[in-house]
Amino acid sequence: MKKAGEEGNDVPDESVVEPPVLYKYGKFDEHTEKILTHNDIYFSSPNVFNDPFDSKPLLTSDGTMTERKHYLVDRYQKKYPNRSKEAISIDVDMEIITKGRDRIVLEEAQKKAIELLRKKLGICCFTEIRDSILMWAHYAKQHTGFCLEFDTNNDFFRPSTRAIKVEYDRFRPELNVLRLDSYPEGQLAKALLIKADDWEYEKEWRIVDNEKGEGTQSFPEDALIGVILGCRISEENKDNEEKVLKWCRERTHPPSLYKAKEKQKKFGLDIVRIESY
Repeated sequence: MKKAGEEGNDVPDESVVEPPVLYKYGKFDEHTEKILTHNDIYFSSPNVFNDPFDSKPLLTSDGTMTERKHYLVDRYQKKYPNRSKEAISIDVDMEIITKGRDRIVLEEAQKKAIELLRKKLGICCFTEIRDSILMWAHYAKQHTGFCLEFDTNNDFFRPSTRAIKVEYDRFRPELNVLRLDSYPEGQLAKALLIKADDWEYEKEWRIVDNEKGEGTQSFPEDALIGVILGCRISEENKDNEEKVLKWCRERTHPPSLYKAKEKQKKFGLDIVRIESY
């Protein structure tokens, strides 16, 4: 499977035309300094995301008896490569299909297929919005963290690993486990980029990588063009703000620095430029 958005995928064009900038909320942890000093950003496994349905399309096994048998024979051939196809086909007929166990075996295969798919994924999440009260609370540790601003006009976001727009729906995407090998690349990628419409307010974009998986990847130094400090950044650790200022000053291309501040009359945040740091 290619990276989502790679040339040859049939993801709709409108989902891969990036906004000029994208944002990423974060909290202070072991990865923070690496982002600002080494241009390393972490791709997470979907297994740690707060949405249990994330990157988990509904796998079905609807099909004819011939299709189910073909899938089972192919599966056991991969598991027992030294056995002949004819011998495996006979066993599948006698031990699984004749005894009516094909549905049970296929359900087990569905579960393992989705576990394997999720295990291979590394996902980096971004958003179009920099002043969401909810996202500052959820992803920047109750406004004590930061929000990074990225210029998308570089090789990290496109063309081969470009960010793809997440779609939102009431229904889970479905994939038939019997036909996984025949799906177009883009259809598989798209199934990983549909979330419940409860999350629509996030206006999320993602880079999905199933080759390197979970772990750090490097982005171009000049892609980071802004850093926004949370309105409570000093409340948890007074040194965090000074650390960010120091790390930003030492960059070859120092990003613009901002501070989120509570609005006076409305529920909301003002993003105020720090002119000198």
